[in-house]
Amino acid sequence: MKKSAYIALAIAVLLVTFFTTKGISQNIDNPDLAEIYATFIDEAIAKCRKKAEMLGSKSPNIRRQAFCACLKGAYLKTHKKELVAYLTVIDAVPSCNRVQYHLNKRFYQAFEPDQLYVLLEAGQILNH
Repeated sequence: MKKSAYIALAIAVLLVTFFTTKGISQNIDNPDLAEIYATFIDEAIAKCRKKAEMLGSKSPNIRRQAFCACLKGAYLKTHKKELVAYLTVIDAVPSCNRVQYHLNKRFYQAFEPDQLYVLLEAGQILNH
C-alpha cells in the first residue's frame, strides 16, 4: 500500500512540475523581449568596461584583451538599438549565453580580423 502511495505521489509531483514549468516558459515569452535583450546588452557593456580597466597591465596579452573589450563595449553601446532589433527579428533565446553568442557574432562581423589587428597595432597594444 505504501509503495503505491509513493508512486502516485511521485507521478503527481512530476505532473505538477511539468505543467508549472510549461506555464513559466510561456510567461517568459510574453514579456517585452526587447527589454530582456537590452538588459543583456547592458550587462555585456558593463563586463567590457570592467575588462577595459586592465589597459594599464604590463602583460601585452592582457592589454590586447582589454583593448578588444574597449572596442566591443563601444560597439555595443553605439549599436544597442540595432542589436536589440536584430535579436528580436531572429527571435533569439533569451538566455545570457545565446544573446552573448549573437552579440559576439555581430561584433566580429562588423570588425574583420585584419581591421582589429590594425587597430591593435595602432594602439601599440601589440608592441612589447
